[in-house]
Amino acid sequence: MGSMANDAIFDPAMLTGIVVQVQYKSKGDLASGQNIRPFGIFRDLEAPLPYVAFLMELGTESAYGHQGKKVESTVWSRDRNTKFSTLVQEWSVEVDNLAKAKDKTESERKKIKRQMEAKRQDMDSYNRYSISARGIHDVYGILAKANITDAFATLLKVTLPSPPENAEILKHMRPLERMETAVGHTAWMWDFMTEKPNEVARRYE
Repeated sequence: MGSMANDAIFDPAMLTGIVVQVQYKSKGDLASGQNIRPFGIFRDLEAPLPYVAFLMELGTESAYGHQGKKVESTVWSRDRNTKFSTLVQEWSVEVDNLAKAKDKTESERKKIKRQMEAKRQDMDSYNRYSISARGIHDVYGILAKANITDAFATLLKVTLPSPPENAEILKHMRPLERMETAVGHTAWMWDFMTEKPNEVARRYE
């Protein structure tokens, strides 16, 4: 978030990030975008930097809402007077409440858990800019428009192989890797860029 000038000194405190989640479900998931968390991004209690949450639902051609859009973006719109530290404190209180609710009924525990999750979403959404995109063809069409199709295909190709060690463990954290036994988890993405989209789409249905 700092200066990009050639003589600028890199300030780690100005480093933020983009959190990406890729899904290949045939049905859209409205809750996924809200539940993307800023893992690995330092969030200053007094002034957390903005970050981007990017959801790619590539397996569904359904649209968002009634306007038929395949791409949706949202901007954090809470009261700007709300302090991030306050939201963190409110979430922490609910976490403690759930930990102390061992003797309560199941329904009471579920209610406290819902309150805790709502506070977590408030906390995670602070200064978040979200982009959600659906549909293989619409998502990758922008690459052709930007004339970076070959560059993107090359990037995926060089990152394609999975490490031989722990492969059985890693594939459970990379759902797409199990779509074909002989290729890595990004194979379908690389194939899509180097073959005819319709043929690749049929292969992965």
